[in-house]
Amino acid sequence: MATHEPVAAHRAASAEGISLHTRLYDGRKASHRLHVLVVGCGMGGLAAAHCLGQAGHKVTLFESAAAIGEVGAGIQVTPNVSRLLRRWGVGDALESVAVRPDAIVLRKYDTGERVAYTSWADMERRYGSPYYHIHRADLHKLLFDLAVPYMELRLKSSVVAVDPDAPSVTLATGEVVHGDLIVGADGIKSTIKRVVLGHTNPAEPTGDAVYRAIIPSHLLLKDPELKGFIDIPEMTGWMGPGRHIMAYNIRAKKEFNIVFAHPDDGSVESWTAEGSADKMRADFADFEPR
Repeated sequence: MATHEPVAAHRAASAEGISLHTRLYDGRKASHRLHVLVVGCGMGGLAAAHCLGQAGHKVTLFESAAAIGEVGAGIQVTPNVSRLLRRWGVGDALESVAVRPDAIVLRKYDTGERVAYTSWADMERRYGSPYYHIHRADLHKLLFDLAVPYMELRLKSSVVAVDPDAPSVTLATGEVVHGDLIVGADGIKSTIKRVVLGHTNPAEPTGDAVYRAIIPSHLLLKDPELKGFIDIPEMTGWMGPGRHIMAYNIRAKKEFNIVFAHPDDGSVESWTAEGSADKMRADFADFEPR
């Protein structure tokens, strides 16, 4: 289940101007300033643009979309990532828009009986930084705000060819842009990867597909049987034959993210295609009623 439009970031997911007042590398700048061409305005491309810009390099970022917007739903931010985000100055923003789960709980699919439990309450003590659940759009917005002061963003700029020797990229318009270094951050169907490897390397189907849904938390809070999923922020998994469900809080516990994994029976490869609610119910009819 998904929306057809890019998802707007939560209002608390803002890091505007922060990177201008945060010093990386103890304030050191590169002795030789490079012009770096970054292909792809996803999270990897934005993180690269921010760090390269902080080091004093010129960054041009190419994005095929006509506007910036993130699709997706809930994702995890592990301690090795949150440690960097804190270092980059967005720790407070991350804390206000994300959720620290208390634990991961695994349950039997048909009865809801708890069969496994691991506490995550001490993640920061053990690893030096927290573990979070966050909406993908919110994390993308934080990274975008960090990178904006250090990059020239070129939208509607599809890279169709790369010359690693020049180095240069060729856009769909025929324009050739030269630089000193090319960074490929153009996703699973990467043009850059094909150039590096010398051949296409398509992703192998896993045999699984998922429905995704985000539910306003206030609806769960009204139901005594569901209220606990919001009051105690755990990642909950229901394990069934050939299928499973994962669910957790996002957006400061204002929304509840659910992922229904099932065998792929001809689904469309898409982040935004709308699924059938009736088929989803049928696929998970034997799971506990909650």
